[in-house]
Amino acid sequence: MTTRILICMLAVALAMLLTPARQHADATRAREAIPEAAQPTMLHMGAERKLKRPSTAAKIARDGDIIEIDTGAYDGDAAV
Repeated sequence: MTTRILICMLAVALAMLLTPARQHADATRAREAIPEAAQPTMLHMGAERKLKRPSTAAKIARDGDIIEIDTGAYDGDAAV
């Protein structure tokens, strides 16, 4: 075996050994971020508020968010 092949094999083996540790660290960071991301946000929508239309509120809302819509007519506005 040439020295170059041996060095490449050692590099691959070392990379394989280090990969699980890096993946574990990434998974730990992701788990720590979940509580922050999982906090629902209350979005207020209405004629006198920053969000004027239901479709605008729907676009910025994330899973778990709550949209409170003031009483009013929102003609021609639809959100899916």
